[in-house]
Amino acid sequence: MNDKLEMIYRRRSVRSYADTPLTGEEIGILQKAATLSPSAMNEQPWFFVIIENQEIIHEIEALHEPSGNCYGAPVLIAAFAKKDAIAPLMDTSIALANIIYAAEAMDLSSCIIYFVKNVFNNPSYAKLKEAMGVPEGYICVSGVVIGHGLEEKQIAEGRKEDIFSVII
Repeated sequence: MNDKLEMIYRRRSVRSYADTPLTGEEIGILQKAATLSPSAMNEQPWFFVIIENQEIIHEIEALHEPSGNCYGAPVLIAAFAKKDAIAPLMDTSIALANIIYAAEAMDLSSCIIYFVKNVFNNPSYAKLKEAMGVPEGYICVSGVVIGHGLEEKQIAEGRKEDIFSVII
């Protein structure tokens, strides 16, 4: 099988991480993967906040009720979409997927962290986006944690197979 397909097929969400920080080169590769993502009319309607400071990650976890969990990962990336773009949610989600697959290509692990959307979009924490450098007019779509996973990735089981209708 093609190595690239194998990488896609083996990717799994990991919920246990070593406290080893990512290198500047690894962060740069993740940034480039997002930057080169396709978007409607090449709008590139995304903005990403890359958080390596563990104290800040723990503070964001504590803002969610019940408390959020970033699984001890060394990096949390919050993904934001420009509200008035053509296809902001789709474009930003694709860019986030590019980040996840770039991480996998570097033998890093990842897990989508959806609770950050609720934290960053909560009116009670409106100043948080500003403090993180997010431009006006953006909403949080989701987040992802990335790091050196401590779990062995298992082959996916129990996947639905009746999810396609093929019209010829």
